[in-house]
Amino acid sequence: MITRYDIEQRTEPWFEVKHAKIGGTRSGASIKTLLPEIVAELTEPYYETDGFTNSAMQRGIDLEPLARETLEAELFIQFKECGWIQSDENDLLGISPDGISECETMQCEIKCPSAKKHMEQVLSKDILPEYIDQLIHAFVVNDKL
Repeated sequence: MITRYDIEQRTEPWFEVKHAKIGGTRSGASIKTLLPEIVAELTEPYYETDGFTNSAMQRGIDLEPLARETLEAELFIQFKECGWIQSDENDLLGISPDGISECETMQCEIKCPSAKKHMEQVLSKDILPEYIDQLIHAFVVNDKL
């Protein structure tokens, strides 16, 4: 596992290191969808992104630091920000965790959904199905978890 603390998420170096890789967001995609995307990216060089952000993404960007601080206070664990973790076993696999412990044995994945989606999560007391693939992907990439 190669941990990149020197790369900040949502910056050009981050987009570049993720180019033609399967990260957490792509982890739930079907092979039928994912394969053409990855092959297309592998056959063309990385080019600068336009930095698209929708309102849901912006909500996560804005609330993630507060959520991480709250989690740290609850668990008495300090989570460092990390741009990218690259799998040692497969160059196509990596993940951008929302926080990782100093010893790299604990990671956090923060979700900041709408109020309705958040209440769904709280009332269900289960991890929502749309998050499962990304959480499993973290264990595949980071063998220290």
